[in-house]
Amino acid sequence: MIKLHNTNSLELTPGFNKPFFNMLRGNIESITREFDNTYTYRLKIPQGFHFVPGQYVHLMAPGGGLGEGMVRHMSIASTPEDGELVFSMDLSSRTPFKQRFAEAEVGDELRLFRIKGEFTLDHIRSGDRLLFIAGGIGITPFRSLIRHIDQTGLVNPWSLMYVGRNYLFTSDIDEAVRRDSLQRSVHYIGRKEIPETLGRLMTGGTAEAANQADMQNLQCFIGGSEGFVESLKSMVIAQGVTEEHIRLENFNH
Repeated sequence: MIKLHNTNSLELTPGFNKPFFNMLRGNIESITREFDNTYTYRLKIPQGFHFVPGQYVHLMAPGGGLGEGMVRHMSIASTPEDGELVFSMDLSSRTPFKQRFAEAEVGDELRLFRIKGEFTLDHIRSGDRLLFIAGGIGITPFRSLIRHIDQTGLVNPWSLMYVGRNYLFTSDIDEAVRRDSLQRSVHYIGRKEIPETLGRLMTGGTAEAANQADMQNLQCFIGGSEGFVESLKSMVIAQGVTEEHIRLENFNH
């Protein structure tokens, strides 16, 4: 069990007698090794923690403190309706932050603050079709978005292009596709397959029809490493999607 670092003394905003953010706490309820060095951590949603599917939170490593490289932005892979917070991460980099999570145990306390992010479905119109593009661990916010679509009854058609060597959350994703296979699709591919797969999805949505789709109704979400995100952004723009129809989420932690 990791002992907690003392963070009772937090930086104060001038003129105020309390911290400039609310530090919420929760305890790890389960740890799952997904594959290789990729792990998923689950905890109950702390009281007072309110978020929109697709957002991220500042997450402090178990036993860590502020200003010690122990805080990272972490996308939430669950929804408010799930009643739990789900975080997945690749621990391969062995940074001090990742090392703390590699040593974490069920029951360890996590601290969270500052929920942010616009990688959400709030701007989606009823006639829009959605193209989700995930690279590696960048799949985490897409699980939240896909679950949110089913839990709220949104009827927008969507396709997911998931690029990687191993794949997270496949049972959740595949089950969501089965619920409406005419309006949804998932494509698990490697990097070499990106141009062909993206071309088919851009021009035909889930049905992959031959006719050019109306790009005004296409909303693209791209999540992954900075290089992956910038590369895929350039590719979808080259296909005719405007920047205002693209949402990006970089994963460089």
